[in-house]
Amino acid sequence: SRAVLTPAQLALQVPALYPFGHGLSYTTFAVSNIAAAQPLAHSSQPATLLHINFTIHNTGRVAADEVALLFMHYAGVPQHLKLRRWWLPPAFSRTQQAGQPGAMLHMPCTSHAAAGSSAPADLPLQTLVGFQRVHSLQPGATAAVSLPLTARHLVPFGALSAQRGNSEPTVQPYCGDYVLRVGAEELIVRLLGPASSAAAR
Repeated sequence: SRAVLTPAQLALQVPALYPFGHGLSYTTFAVSNIAAAQPLAHSSQPATLLHINFTIHNTGRVAADEVALLFMHYAGVPQHLKLRRWWLPPAFSRTQQAGQPGAMLHMPCTSHAAAGSSAPADLPLQTLVGFQRVHSLQPGATAAVSLPLTARHLVPFGALSAQRGNSEPTVQPYCGDYVLRVGAEELIVRLLGPASSAAAR
């Protein structure tokens, strides 16, 4: 079940002293070229909706490991939660325009909450949907990373259907824009119903 924040907790607006993923390093890293790619038809991971690809660059002077963390949040959360952006990294600088999504997904979704105002107030501000360690990246070197986005990652943002027999429940997430973030880079994925178009939002 979701942990519901109390009004007092929402009003605090206190930054995290050590945010999730905080750590020390002998060097610095930058993320760039974040993009979404459709999985191949003969992929060995049929449950994958999209592959989120990006590049990590060692901008420091020594070789080191880096753990890339992929976060996701629903752009239609209530306005009083949108103010709580303290989890973004200090170097955050770029956000894609909502009118230019990086990718579109057509799958069953709950369209009545697409505008955001009717989305539950207890939606997570963000959730970790993937990570990968890059080993011994040399100074000035880059590494390409690809992380899968599956329907299971959308479970926190929708209601599960009833189970039938031994099959796993399916999720119907809220239609609309989802923001995927790695470091200071963001990518918007627009979720539409199977037979819908941009007018369905």
